[in-house]
Amino acid sequence: LFGITYVLQPSTGFALVEGTTMELSFTKGSEASDHPQGSEGVFAIWFSADCNNFYADFRLTSGVLESTDGYRMTEMGCERPLHEQENWLAKFLVDGPGLAVSGDHLTLTGDTATLALLNKKVADPDRPLVGRVWTANQYIQGGSRAWMSLEKYPTLSFSEAGTLSIFDGCNQLEGHFTTHGSELTVTRMAPATARQCTEEHPLSISAHYEKVFADGTLTYTIDANVLRVERGDNGVVAHTD
Repeated sequence: LFGITYVLQPSTGFALVEGTTMELSFTKGSEASDHPQGSEGVFAIWFSADCNNFYADFRLTSGVLESTDGYRMTEMGCERPLHEQENWLAKFLVDGPGLAVSGDHLTLTGDTATLALLNKKVADPDRPLVGRVWTANQYIQGGSRAWMSLEKYPTLSFSEAGTLSIFDGCNQLEGHFTTHGSELTVTRMAPATARQCTEEHPLSISAHYEKVFADGTLTYTIDANVLRVERGDNGVVAHTD
C-alpha cells in the first residue's frame, strides 16, 4: 500500500461529481493525531477529491479499516457538491470498510458502496518529457505556487535532438538541454524573437521564465501529465495531454 497513490475508478454505490477525481494514499505512522502510546500498527490515509485534503489514522484488523481518532481536513471553500462528495468519502472511510489489495487494484467495501481504486501509475502513467508541448498556467515564486490568467500561456517543448523551445508569454527562447535523473541542465539559452511586450502581467512572467531557464542545472518531476521545473525557490508548473 505504501508509496502508491490510488485513483478512484467507476464503482458500485458511489459516483464522483462530473469532472472530478479522487486520489488516495497511505503513509506509515500517524498524520491526524498524536499516538504516543499504543501507536504500533497505526497508519494514515490521505485523500483529496478536488477540494480539501483529508487525513485520518487507522489500523487494519482482519481486513477491516478501524479509525483510531476521527479525521481532520483542510478548510478550503469549494462548491457545495464538492463538499458533499468529500464528506461522503470521509464518512465512508471512518465507518470501517473492508480493504483488499490485488496487484495494482485496491477495493474498499462498505455497507452501501464498494469503491474500486487503481494505482495511479497504471491508470494515468507519467508522460515522457520529450516529444510533446507542455502548457504552463502556474508558476512558483519564492517557494509559493500561483496561478495566472493570460491570453497566451507559456509553453515548453523538449525535442529528441536535445533542443528546448520556450514561449514565455512574450518571446521565444531557444537553447539545449540534457537530463540526468531528476536534473535538467539547460545551455545556450537565448531569445529567438525580440517582440516588445508592454502588458505588465506578460512582461513579469517573461522575466520569470528568463530567470528560471537561464543556463544551469534545474530539477524536474513529472506526475502523470504535470511537469514541475524548479531552480531553487522559483519554477514553473505545466501540463500536457
